[in-house]
Amino acid sequence: RRSSDLQTSWGRGYAEEAARATLNHGRRVLGLGRIVAITTPGNIGSMRVLEKIGLRAQGLIQLPDHGGESAYFVSDA
Repeated sequence: RRSSDLQTSWGRGYAEEAARATLNHGRRVLGLGRIVAITTPGNIGSMRVLEKIGLRAQGLIQLPDHGGESAYFVSDA
């Protein structure tokens, strides 16, 4: 899809719905106690989605071969 096509979906809650479903799958089906997520520090929309589904910002981390810092979020069962 073209970027302009994807932009028509922005702000409709699809990312939050998908992230919430993924979190629930990790908890209920896979039995994960701790779930972590990373995003680029400038991606405010993604950080808001992570916070809406209950993850808490932990700060910035540097991952090998990842090309810069990442914002790190955690959710404990």
